[in-house]
Amino acid sequence: MDTRAVGQRVSEDGHRWTTNQATLIKESRLSGKTRPRCKVLLLVAHADDEIIWAGEALLGWKTQVLCDAHWHIVTATFSSNQRVKEFWAILDLLRSKTRAAKITAEVWDYDDCNHLHCDLFKRDVEVGNPPFKERLIEVFQRDQWDYVITHNQHGEYHHKQHMGLYMAVDELFQKRPDVVGKASFWVFNPLPELNTSLSTAKRMLLQEYLKRTPTMARMLTFKSLEKYTEHLVPAHEFSRPPLLGVPFSQGLPFSYTFHFLPEVELTAAEIYTLLKEYFAKTWESTCSKGSFVRYPETCRLLRAQSHSISPGMSHTLTLEEVKQAQEVPIPSPQKGPASLRCLVAQPADIFGKITAWELEIESSGVYMELLALRPILVGWKQGKQNTYKILGSSGPIWVSRTSKYVNHKQLEGIDIQPHDVVGFGVFLDGQNMSSTELANQSSEKLCIGSRGCEKANFCSFDSLPPKELWTKLEVRRVVPHVEANPPSKPARRQKFFKVMEALDISSFVNVNTTYEELLTLRQRLDHPDLGIFEDKIRLRRELLPAAGVLATPSIHLSNDDFDIIRFLHGRKSYVVKPSHMSESQNVFVVHDGRNLLKMAWGQPFKVYLEEIQDAVNGFSKKTALEWECRALVSSKPGVIVEELVLANKALGNVRNLLVDEYKFFTSWGETIFAENVPWSMGTTMEISREGHILSAKESCPPICVPACYPQMVQIAEKVATYARTDFLRVDILISGDCEALYVSEVELFPASNCTQFLKDAVARRWRNGYGVS
Repeated sequence: MDTRAVGQRVSEDGHRWTTNQATLIKESRLSGKTRPRCKVLLLVAHADDEIIWAGEALLGWKTQVLCDAHWHIVTATFSSNQRVKEFWAILDLLRSKTRAAKITAEVWDYDDCNHLHCDLFKRDVEVGNPPFKERLIEVFQRDQWDYVITHNQHGEYHHKQHMGLYMAVDELFQKRPDVVGKASFWVFNPLPELNTSLSTAKRMLLQEYLKRTPTMARMLTFKSLEKYTEHLVPAHEFSRPPLLGVPFSQGLPFSYTFHFLPEVELTAAEIYTLLKEYFAKTWESTCSKGSFVRYPETCRLLRAQSHSISPGMSHTLTLEEVKQAQEVPIPSPQKGPASLRCLVAQPADIFGKITAWELEIESSGVYMELLALRPILVGWKQGKQNTYKILGSSGPIWVSRTSKYVNHKQLEGIDIQPHDVVGFGVFLDGQNMSSTELANQSSEKLCIGSRGCEKANFCSFDSLPPKELWTKLEVRRVVPHVEANPPSKPARRQKFFKVMEALDISSFVNVNTTYEELLTLRQRLDHPDLGIFEDKIRLRRELLPAAGVLATPSIHLSNDDFDIIRFLHGRKSYVVKPSHMSESQNVFVVHDGRNLLKMAWGQPFKVYLEEIQDAVNGFSKKTALEWECRALVSSKPGVIVEELVLANKALGNVRNLLVDEYKFFTSWGETIFAENVPWSMGTTMEISREGHILSAKESCPPICVPACYPQMVQIAEKVATYARTDFLRVDILISGDCEALYVSEVELFPASNCTQFLKDAVARRWRNGYGVS
C-alpha cells in the first residue's frame, strides 16, 4: 500500500511538479475576487479511473469549476506495484497541468477484479486493515468535504467494482448523515452518444497511462472509453434509463443494454424519445443552474440534442435502423387539467419540500402529472372524507412506452406537511375519463369524478377509475423525493396571548394556510384537555362557570345514567341530546308533546317518551362521526336533559316563540362574525362583530339583529379568551325578548359553510395570532 497526501512531490525523473500557482494568482487578480474554497473527495475503484471519468474536472481547462478546489483522490484497489507507480507518475503530471488549488491522493489495497463478489472489495491476503466500509467512514470523517464524487449505479459500463463503490458511498449518504455531514454527492455521468473532443491535457494523461503499460488490451480499452464524453451530475439527478445502460465491449463502439435482453425490442423512435428525455433532464440538472463544475461544450450539445436528435447522432449510435430513421416528434400535451386524477395512498410524515419524483409505470405512451395533495376535512364536504386540496404539480411529463422508471426534477419545490399525500393525473387528448361509479371507503383507487375540482383547488376523490383506462396504463409507484425543512427555529411570539397548549398548531401555520387547512389541522388534534370543549357535560361543569357565563339550565347531566324518562314525566317543554355528538344528531326539542326540530324540518313531529329513551340507549353506545374533530370522537358518551330556551321574537307585527341561536366565530378572543341559525334550519343572517348584516336570506324587517347582540359578542369573547383558544365557535341562545342569554355549546370544528370572504377573515386573524402575517 502507498499512501501520500501532499500537494507537491519529486518524481522518479527528478522533476518537481507543483500546482500552477502563477496561473491561479493571475486569474484571481483579473477577476477582482477570490473564488470560494471547496474540498472535493474523488473516490475511484482503479488507477486511471480518475482521468477517464473526471480528468477534465481535475484539469479545469475545458470545464468551469466554480470554486477553488482542493481535490483528494482515493483509489480503492491495488493490482500491482507497477500500476501504483503509474498512478503517482500520472498524478505528478496532472498537478503540473491542473488549474485546481491542490491535489492529494492515497491508494488502498483491495483486490482488483470484475467477477462475482468483487463489489465487496475483499483482499486475497488479509493484512489486519479495517473492512472496506470502515475505511470509507474513516476518510469521510477525516475532513469536512463539500463534494464527494464516485462511480454511478450503472458502474459506467456495469463494472462490478464501480457499482460496488457507488453502493457503499450511497449507503453512507442514505443512512449515516453523521458521517457524510453537509457534503454534496455527485457521480460520473459519461455520455458516449455525444463524443465531444478531449482536451489536449486529458489526452496526454491517457497516453501516458498507455505508454507505461502498452498492452493491446489496455490500448483497446482506452480507445473505447476515451470516446465517452466526460460529465458529472448530482447522484440523485443521474437519469440514464436502464435500457440505455452501456455494457463494455473492448475496442468496439459502445452498445446499449437492451441489445442483450432478448425480450426487449426498441424502435428507433423509442430510442430517440428516451434519449431526448435523458438529455433534457441532464441539461436541467447541471447546465440550467449553478453547479460546482460545468462542461460548457457538453451543455450546448445536451441542449441541442434534447430538442431534436441530429443526423450525426444516428451514426454515433451505430444502429442500422436508427441511421435510417426519420425524426419522430413527441406529441404536445393537451391544454387544461388532466383528463383523470387519482390518489396514491402514501402520506408524508415530515415537513419538507418535494424536489423530485420517481415514477414506475407501464403505459403505451402518455402525458402524466404527479401531484401533492392535502386532505381537507371541513364539515359535510361532498367528498365524504375524500376531499383534497392540490398543493402543486410536476406539470405534464411525457412517459413513453419504454419509460418504465421515470425520474423527474420538480422545478419549483412543493411544500408539504405530515398527512399530505401524492397522486397522479393522466392527459388523454381531451377524453372525459370521469366515472359515474362512486367509490366506497375500502376502494384501492380513488379518482376525481364528474364534479372535478372547485376553484380553490378542492377536489372530491370519490369515484372509481374507468376500467378501460387500466388496459393502457398501470401506475405501480409514485415516490416524491422530500427535502426536510431545516431544524425548527424558536417558536414565533404569539401576538395576543399564549394559546392553550393542546390547541397549539404553530409549527404547521404559514402565510398561505387557508381556513380549510386550519380546520383540518384542528380536526386531527386529540388531547385529553380538549374534552372541556367537546364534552358538553364538562363544558357546563368546568369551563363555562369558570369563565363566568351562564349555560343553558340543566335538568340532568350524566355519562353513566342514561335512564331519562323519569326526568321527562309531567314536563311540557325540554331538550334531550347527547353530550358527545354534534350536527343535531339525536336531538329532541320538545314543546307541548311536539318535536319542534322535526316540525321545522317538515317531518312528523309527534314525539313519545319511549322513542326518546330508545334513541338515548342507542347513542349511549356510539361516538361522533369519524370525520369530526378527534377530541369529539374520543369524548365519553353522555346524555343531557335541559330546559327549553325559547325567544319571543317579533316577525313584523306578530311575535313568535322560537329557538333563536347565534353562533359566534372567534379567533384569539375576538369575534370575527356570527351566524343566526333559528330552529337549526341553516343560516338566515351573517353578522359582523359590530352588528352589521353582511348577508341575509330575508330583509330587515322582519328579520333583524336583536338589541342584545353586543352582550352576546361580549359573552362569546369572554369564553374564548378565558379558554385561550386560537379559534372557537361559541353558540348562544336568546331567552324571551333578550331577557337572558345562555351558552348552549362551543365548537372546535364547526361544519358551517359560511361565505368565503368570512372564512378568509377568520384565517387571517388565526394566522396573525401565531405571528404569521
